[in-house]
Amino acid sequence: LSKLSGLVLVPIVALTAIYIAYRDQNWRGLFVLGGLMASFWLLIAGWWYARNLMLYDELFGTEMMLNVFGRRSGYNFQTFLDELQGLHWSYWGVFGWFNLLINPVWFYHFFDMLLVTSLVGLILFIRQQKRETTVQLGILILLFGVGFAAFLQWTAQTSASQGRLLFPFNAAIVPLIAFGLFFLRRFWQGVSIIMLIMASVIPFSVIRPAYNPPPSFDVLPTHAADSSIQFGDAVALIGYELPLKRVSVGDWVDVTLYWQILKPTDRDYSLSLALITSDQQVISKLDTLPGGGVLRTSLWEPGMRYQENYSIQIEQKPNVNTSPLFLQISYFDFFSNEYLQAYTNGNPLPAVLLNAGGIVVENHPLDLTGITIFHTPISFGETVLLQGCAWESDQLRLLWESTSTFSTDYRVFVQIWEDSTIIAQGDAPPDLPTRYWLPGERYITTHQVTTSPTSEVRIGWYDPISGVRLNTNRPDNAYMLTRCH
Repeated sequence: LSKLSGLVLVPIVALTAIYIAYRDQNWRGLFVLGGLMASFWLLIAGWWYARNLMLYDELFGTEMMLNVFGRRSGYNFQTFLDELQGLHWSYWGVFGWFNLLINPVWFYHFFDMLLVTSLVGLILFIRQQKRETTVQLGILILLFGVGFAAFLQWTAQTSASQGRLLFPFNAAIVPLIAFGLFFLRRFWQGVSIIMLIMASVIPFSVIRPAYNPPPSFDVLPTHAADSSIQFGDAVALIGYELPLKRVSVGDWVDVTLYWQILKPTDRDYSLSLALITSDQQVISKLDTLPGGGVLRTSLWEPGMRYQENYSIQIEQKPNVNTSPLFLQISYFDFFSNEYLQAYTNGNPLPAVLLNAGGIVVENHPLDLTGITIFHTPISFGETVLLQGCAWESDQLRLLWESTSTFSTDYRVFVQIWEDSTIIAQGDAPPDLPTRYWLPGERYITTHQVTTSPTSEVRIGWYDPISGVRLNTNRPDNAYMLTRCH
């Protein structure tokens, strides 16, 4: 009675009561029903409406709720179609906070067929019924129609396309489905048995495993990267696994973290995992409780080691077209927004950033303004071609095209020579680490260097770990750049 989805049913109930009173000529019963409804309504929910008026100066509190949860604009039929699958799936079975789906997906396809079959049966059922039964079915259809219209009106104001919002109208939905299936008697018993089995199995096959404690371990797996990062004096990240692959918007990044508990905390902290670019833009974020909520930090057992697995979808388009991708890890108090200080070897860290791959905005345009294109590109290691360059004040831009794949991440060196001596250097990595380049793609590196008319500019590629340069068939594998002056 304090939810609008309940209020929209009142006119249908009133209309039904009037119909029954007219049919049975029992007007006294109509007034008794109306009086009881109004009395219980005021008794149960009247205080809530009064409170809304006092606090928010509105009867239903919907404007305040929209201010808190956020409004949306531009809702149209295409938006409805885009969200229809989520609405349909969550009505039949999506658990947790809209994050636990049922596998295999044929579960949802089964209900697709169920609804189509029921609709056919319902139409045939209505055609063969007498006037009284048709009126009763019409009331159920009207109840569902009004409820669904109210749902659309609400979800057009805020993102709320979830099946649970249709549950108040199950008093109409379930009988209508049942009527349709019962009319096609050959399906009725089989469907009932299948649904009974599903309802019995899903709590143990889907819901319970999702809330099991994370697996513990004694020895860090050999394929995990070692780590020595400590958060406060409570927990240490002793290892992790990240795929180190090239990703785009919409892709998922799988994360495995290996923790060792040092001591319980005085309050329960949340774990924050954020995917960020080189310019510190957060393009996806997951805030959760350790162990999916079953390992409260205030109840941690010292010495315990456990493994956590997460999948984070990249939701937001980055401001840059290409960038290394980093995973930022932190623990924070949800209520005070205080963070546990991170340390490595006793030294405080401004942030915990782990290399998580590279992100690319697919088919992004490349700004070639001012770049001189070479007639004959220069090859480096038969892996990358120098196709052009541009001088802009003290900034050198180099245009590259990948002809093969890189096995590691290389950097570009730019050396300024005077009288056989290096007087300046402008080394820089490309915006996207080279291991994520694909053959045929072009990238631009930017270098800050100052030259004079007598300077020599030598460029090349090198592995920053081993120092090995890509071969150019020139002395020291350094190409003397002369065409951009």
